[in-house]
Amino acid sequence: MDFKKTFRTLGLSVGVLAITSFSYAGGFACVNTQEVMQKSTYAKELGDSINKKVQEVKQKLKSYETTLQNLQKEIESKAISKQAKKQKIKEYEDVRLKAIEYQQDAQKQLQAMQEKAGREFTQTLKTAVTNYAKSHNLEGVFDCNQMLYNGNLDITSTIIKTIDSAHNTTHK
Repeated sequence: MDFKKTFRTLGLSVGVLAITSFSYAGGFACVNTQEVMQKSTYAKELGDSINKKVQEVKQKLKSYETTLQNLQKEIESKAISKQAKKQKIKEYEDVRLKAIEYQQDAQKQLQAMQEKAGREFTQTLKTAVTNYAKSHNLEGVFDCNQMLYNGNLDITSTIIKTIDSAHNTTHK
């Protein structure tokens, strides 16, 4: 039995096996989804639209509050007749109920906006990651926040650029 020939054959077999395994296994990468949400201009735009709505709601509620305070002062005034006081109390209750209804509706609208923005962002992120993975022959992409060690697997900055450039070309 020739040991050199056996080792050469064994070495060649291991080499072919390693190359075959490597080409089949592809590779893996990770994306820091928190960083994408914080640094992506697209994510910021989604957040800004929600914040704009929150400010509108706050302003409207402040208006209701001011109206209620003014009505309260009128009700407590000694210079008001009983009939006028009765009318102001009814008006106060009507405004208070409108304010409560507005606040409840606004909360529903904001929740729907947040859910929609979350779905849109998640879909955009998945699309960007999927396209990147396919074009780089990756078998999987993980969230970097779930990995104990990621070495050179982090593709977060590339994904942020991909999302932002895709958003800029489709929404302008």
